[in-house]
Amino acid sequence: MGRYTAFRIFPAALPKYLCDGIVQDATGVAGKAAAGFWPADHWLSGLLWHFAVLANKDLWRYNVSTSQGVQFATYETKGFYDWHKDELDEPFGEGAPEPWRGLARKLSVSANLSDPADYEGGELLMKDTSGNTIQNRELAAQLGQQGTVVVFPSYILHAVRP
Repeated sequence: MGRYTAFRIFPAALPKYLCDGIVQDATGVAGKAAAGFWPADHWLSGLLWHFAVLANKDLWRYNVSTSQGVQFATYETKGFYDWHKDELDEPFGEGAPEPWRGLARKLSVSANLSDPADYEGGELLMKDTSGNTIQNRELAAQLGQQGTVVVFPSYILHAVRP
């Protein structure tokens, strides 16, 4: 493992009661919208930061110094997220909050909060560093488990299947 490793997975790392509580809490954050944000000082940011630090220490050893906060997204029937990367082409500029200026997003964290019995589809898809879609049934099964957390470099292309 090393710099070219596409992700680190923590299977079923968050217990069901916590996942359910986060989803319930998020209703107030996102409202009827498909996405909402918690601030960087919210406890959930700290929890997910923990996984980012563990993965980074083992795999990439990037210089990471802050979290931007957590985005919560819901997907309605046939909802999806097309291929994208979370990394920006340039570091954050003058329009960004003070702690982010001059920094670049390096790591992304995704947590599956839903019980897989409650939905169809919605799989997180990723491409490796060569641009090939990672197709592995064991990986797909782990990513689909409620409470699974995955950390990956923000330059990794990823999508959510309808």
